[in-house]
Amino acid sequence: YYPDIRPLKKMVFKYAVKYERPIIPISISFRPRRGITKLFTKKPCVDLHIGELLVPDESKPKYLEIDRLHRQAYDSMQRMAGITPDMQNYRIDQNIENYQKTM
Repeated sequence: YYPDIRPLKKMVFKYAVKYERPIIPISISFRPRRGITKLFTKKPCVDLHIGELLVPDESKPKYLEIDRLHRQAYDSMQRMAGITPDMQNYRIDQNIENYQKTM
């Protein structure tokens, strides 16, 4: 199971700004099983985290708003998954060419 948040594509944010729709960040994380459930299966437990709405600001230029939503959604998803800035797998740059797997 993959522990990181993969880079997000900007097209989603372009549509949100173009059609003035909010974005709901959603993150899935995995944790080891504990207790008696550990005996029945080896698969980890899945946690689904739903963040707060990110609403585009119509007063700002579209390209700036796309970048802001992109950054804000990714940061929110990392925080929900328990990835903090002091961890090795914390990412700021989402350029797919600079992206490396941490596994």
